[in-house]
Amino acid sequence: LTVRSSPQVWFDSFRTYLNDYQYYQWGCAIPERIQRLHQFVYGSRNVDDVWMEAYQRHNAEVVQYFEEHSTIRNQLLIMDLTQEDDPWPELCNFLERDDGPCAQLSHFDGDSGAREIAFPRANSAQDHEGLDTTCPGEVFAEELGYPAINSDLSDEEKMALAVEEEPNFAYVTLLCDPALPDQTEYIRMLLVLLANIRSYDTESDVVVMVHGSILQEQWDLLVTAGLKL
Repeated sequence: LTVRSSPQVWFDSFRTYLNDYQYYQWGCAIPERIQRLHQFVYGSRNVDDVWMEAYQRHNAEVVQYFEEHSTIRNQLLIMDLTQEDDPWPELCNFLERDDGPCAQLSHFDGDSGAREIAFPRANSAQDHEGLDTTCPGEVFAEELGYPAINSDLSDEEKMALAVEEEPNFAYVTLLCDPALPDQTEYIRMLLVLLANIRSYDTESDVVVMVHGSILQEQWDLLVTAGLKL
């Protein structure tokens, strides 16, 4: 079980991570599926203090489960990886392993004094430093003279102004790294989305903005289906 030094520290870290991805990965709007997941796991669709309660409750339930089952009571390891400079010894001893990365416990790099195989870390605070958190939609809106996404106007007022200024209308969606194995499902989702739109609107363009890499066969499939990339 991985923990942080306090619920507030965990909450602040998660909020930073989410805010970065809200801008960098999701284009300034948390997808509906993610909001539903937040509702299911944390009890609120958007970042809220109740998330800390859910975090504490989950950790307590995990600890209680192991305490109530004597046969597995000693099979729970609780670690705060942000406080561990070298987690390998504790983890390897707990797993009773001496192969793979655990075989290097007595070996250090002669020059740096570090492990030959560093403990894998991802999504650290350093990973988020320097990210461009400018909302692409806001830049695009400003270039066209439309109100910014975070303006005080309601969605209806923004839409009315857009239609008034420019009669052409298009459905626009963002597709991130469709070439990655875990992202290919979104190609099928786009085709379903196109079919739904065409069931009631046969005139407007459906535009897909691709962020990252896309396979040629994916590109050809979407273009043949009538999507503009």
